[in-house]
Amino acid sequence: MYKGASPRRYERWGKVITVPRLQLTIGVICASLLLLARPAFATNPPGGDLLPDLVTKAPTDLSIALAGAEKRLRFTIESDNVDTGPLEVFPVTGPGYDDCNHDGDPTNDRTVLQRIYRDANNDGVFTRGIDTASRSQLAGCMVFHVAHNHWHFDDYAQFQLRNAAGTTVVAGTKTSFCLTDSVRSTPGLPGSPSGGYYTACDQVTPQGISVGWGDIYGWDLPGQYLVINGVPDGDYCVVSTADPVNKLAETNESNNSGSTRFRLTGNTVTMLSNTPCNGSSGGPFFVYDDSLQWDNWSWNTAVNPSVTSPVFSGTRSMSVKYNAAWAGLSLHSPVGFSTAPFTQLHFAILPGSVPLSAFWVSLYGTNGAEIGGVIAQAYASPASGGWYNVNVPLSAMGGANTTISGIVVQEQRGVAEPTVYLDEVSFTGSAPPPPPPPPPPPPPPPSTTYTVYGDSLQWANWSWNTTVNPSVASPVFSGTRSMSVKYNAGWAGLSLHSPVGFSTAPYTRLHFAVLPGSMPLSAIWVSLYGTNGAEIGGVIAQTYATPASGGWYTVDVPLSAMSGSNTTISGVVLQEQRGTAEPAFYVDEVSFTGS
Repeated sequence: MYKGASPRRYERWGKVITVPRLQLTIGVICASLLLLARPAFATNPPGGDLLPDLVTKAPTDLSIALAGAEKRLRFTIESDNVDTGPLEVFPVTGPGYDDCNHDGDPTNDRTVLQRIYRDANNDGVFTRGIDTASRSQLAGCMVFHVAHNHWHFDDYAQFQLRNAAGTTVVAGTKTSFCLTDSVRSTPGLPGSPSGGYYTACDQVTPQGISVGWGDIYGWDLPGQYLVINGVPDGDYCVVSTADPVNKLAETNESNNSGSTRFRLTGNTVTMLSNTPCNGSSGGPFFVYDDSLQWDNWSWNTAVNPSVTSPVFSGTRSMSVKYNAAWAGLSLHSPVGFSTAPFTQLHFAILPGSVPLSAFWVSLYGTNGAEIGGVIAQAYASPASGGWYNVNVPLSAMGGANTTISGIVVQEQRGVAEPTVYLDEVSFTGSAPPPPPPPPPPPPPPPSTTYTVYGDSLQWANWSWNTTVNPSVASPVFSGTRSMSVKYNAGWAGLSLHSPVGFSTAPYTRLHFAVLPGSMPLSAIWVSLYGTNGAEIGGVIAQTYATPASGGWYTVDVPLSAMSGSNTTISGVVLQEQRGTAEPAFYVDEVSFTGS
């Protein structure tokens, strides 16, 4: 049951938000679409109490309403239960329980107990009809809400307005709610029922939020606002906190608040992002620090955000296990997140046996397409206990002074990986200078050149979603022919495949000439593939490009930059990485050269 305005924002992405850098069959793409599910955050131990975990989403639908002498900031809020036990409260009456609000009238309130179910079948997940044993504890008071004409659980939420320095300028009173299943917010959570169970708001029926469900209060409901009379124009945060005085037992009490940053100009509200009001100097803003503040939209990946050991700082870290090739840890902002106050993305990682070259770190725009990314290894520095600090300048990912929808850390070796641990995922205001790319080696002598394309194609064309013509008479960079390439879809690839394994031992770099036209060279991902069909490593073409004449560029990539030195490869791929179809461009002189 949705309480308030139309729930327009609760549609989820129905697509894979990133595409592996290899040729995908239609079947694999369809399978990936089906597997894009948000994993469980389950922390309830088998055989014990089945507790809920309340997480408040960033408030949405902000607006100003004038009512008499009051200037009201209205907003919609959602609190979700992201653990495997239900939140359930129920009213009781009788001696010792009557008149819990102490107003002298025992008929307009009910004492409330929280029912905590026990795990009967030792699976750590609540199953109605099986996990019937329970215990109860005092949780507060239920009162009749005249404006809503039904019964509310008292002191469930509190709203605050904070300024850019983080100071509370308006503190709302604690607010009562009727707790119901409004939206199935985490359908992939074990134990989440397909239909809502808690739907009544009377004085006898239990209220609550089922496993994987959320309770929504719309902006247009009575009392769903803060009075902001006298608040000057400026940047602020509205903060909503569930269970502000911890009356309810949960698995995690640290993730009950959600905030949205906005700009107040007269009677107009402009959404900025959900960054907290901790000053305008740029951070830090924590996406993960002992608890996850953004949504988990990972695919083919098991994520536990409440691991007590090992940790880099604080009391918890996030375990991440890539269960399939090209799996991704995807952290999604509930609203567009402005990177304007920040200069770098920081996180700590304990990779174990996984090389840091196996992680592709990227930012995604509000259109769902990748903005840009880097290999984690390029920006990693050793810390203690096997941990590494990773500090990526936002500029290196095309993410400075823009609005993003999320962060992805994707497996890029093309294999399932053992468990790794992340901590301190945050945006901060200062960044070390990015490491310079390796300088290209001097031009090799002609005797150490092997040509893949020079007027004709010597290897097989295994391209996908790409139109290739290897016999274009104009324009050319050298000789009499060039190769025209047109990416017909996002993530398309020019794939040149060696008929037999090709040894790179005599060579030190991959060379080609490119006439990109209107397409930026940052849109081309250059990579080598091994004989097992998996990507060995890759780079962005722009990093190694030098302007030549007539709009052409020469690109000279050290094989070491792609982990391709002294090995055997099966091919070279130039892949589109902006996620869009591209106009035709031209490639010439594809070759391996020596030093």
